[in-house]
Amino acid sequence: MIQQAGLLPHISVADNVAMVPRLLGWSRGDIDRRVDELLEMVGLSPAVYRARFPDQLSGGQRQRVGVARALAARSKVLLLDEPFGALDPITRVALQAELRRIHRELALTTIIVTHDMVEALTLADRIVVMCAGEVRQIATPRTLLTAPADDYVARLVRVVREQSEALRALAEPPEPPEQSDAQ
Repeated sequence: MIQQAGLLPHISVADNVAMVPRLLGWSRGDIDRRVDELLEMVGLSPAVYRARFPDQLSGGQRQRVGVARALAARSKVLLLDEPFGALDPITRVALQAELRRIHRELALTTIIVTHDMVEALTLADRIVVMCAGEVRQIATPRTLLTAPADDYVARLVRVVREQSEALRALAEPPEPPEQSDAQ
């Protein structure tokens, strides 16, 4: 699945999802059943969304259709390139949760390319950190946070920690103004 879902704008949601099974020569009945099954799986009612076109969908709905299309051929590996980058934070978190559920439900190997360290740390079982095409570390999120392999990985982790600390500080109650002793 590519960034911003990559749906073809001139065909319906059903036809976008059905594209690969059609190319693989599946029967019309099998394709229709698979389209409906996948739309349900990604939280889009087939009765409501099958006939819609991509420009009639929100960004989150387009991403859901993109996931359905990526799953249509029953592949065991799902490759997602910055799948949530253009979404608002609420939609992004909701779709990440949906992806986690689908990943577990279908026992998929899922590879996500992302520049968002929080996304990587919260979604991944294992993370490959790369810089300029070079692998810097392959580790679990916990290991990445507790034992960065080099200075580059340590800086990435430090950025996430600093952002977290800044948010925590913003949520703390303000200090009361100091009282003057001269009254």
